Amino acid sequence: METVLRRLALYESAAQEALDVLTAFHKLAVASVIDIAKLMATLSGTPARVLDPLTGESARSESGASWSPSKAPVRLTWPCAPVLAGEPPAMWLEREDELRVLDAAILQAAAEAMLSLRGESDPPAEELTDILIDVLTASNPIKQEKAIERIALHPASLCRVVAQPGNVAQILVSPPRGPLAAPNTPLMTSLAGHRIGISPLSEARELPNAWKKARTALAFAAAGTASDPGAQLVPFEDLGVWADLVPQRHPDSNPPSDVQAINKLEDEASWAIQTLAALTESTSVREAAARLFTHHSTIQARQAVLEKRLGWNVATPAGRTRTSMALALRRYLLHPVSDEPPKSANPPVLFVSPDPPSSGQDRYL
Repeated sequence: METVLRRLALYESAAQEALDVLTAFHKLAVASVIDIAKLMATLSGTPARVLDPLTGESARSESGASWSPSKAPVRLTWPCAPVLAGEPPAMWLEREDELRVLDAAILQAAAEAMLSLRGESDPPAEELTDILIDVLTASNPIKQEKAIERIALHPASLCRVVAQPGNVAQILVSPPRGPLAAPNTPLMTSLAGHRIGISPLSEARELPNAWKKARTALAFAAAGTASDPGAQLVPFEDLGVWADLVPQRHPDSNPPSDVQAINKLEDEASWAIQTLAALTESTSVREAAARLFTHHSTIQARQAVLEKRLGWNVATPAGRTRTSMALALRRYLLHPVSDEPPKSANPPVLFVSPDPPSSGQDRYL
């Protein structure tokens, strides 16, 4: 961006202002979020505020010299930016006008400064993983409480644990209390396209149990491919009775006969698993065809072949339940729960901003 701005500065005064912003941030020896907020206010000529998503520390500056913790509400119409793409906003300029080139440059430079600050203050990746292991698996309450403090949490902080393939763990602090699957939120956007298991809302001191539940949910998360169709993000609350049934089954034991029959179908036809999933999740053949962007007559023909191979009718209530259960257990066996210790995501802790209220334009940090 700096190279582009240098070229544009030859012709456009706004680009020169933006270049001056980058230069000012490069010269700043950033020590805290207070320094970043002060420089943002000085360069923009408007009050600015900054929130560190990892520690929860916040600062607000009006003139560049004075500052205070940012306890007042944030306006959703203010120019803002996250530290990293996919995270909630972490810095704001308190102005209502159109976004200027200068504003965009200040927000980007502030985000880079926050990354620099984060890099200087965070423990090395290996140490983060060690801390996370103590938080998520420690049987010693004193050791766990010390680890919780090291990641800037309180034992009573409300959290969810996100489990990802490879035993990667991330702690979401102050996540929504309701359903997590609301589309187009920063959180859901950042998790989209990956196999994800999410624990129920728990206090930080209960995170070891939450981590177990997140891993169980991950086992039921599909890859989203033709051979492994289904939901890629699975909250533990959605498992229902499966949460009690699957721990009793060893993943190395032979699959039930219905699962073996479905696996055999996959060897015979690449479309078999995806078609079965669509039929069990739909109320009609036409709806299943629409899900697969295929003509309904093709799905009817496939259904006849599948039922002949399986030996049961997948369209009846009993057959639909039987097929759905076999597909769910097959998915669990494809992704068995690992007993390996957790590894740290980056960042290991994500402070999730609450959803904006239904009326008005204010959001409290």
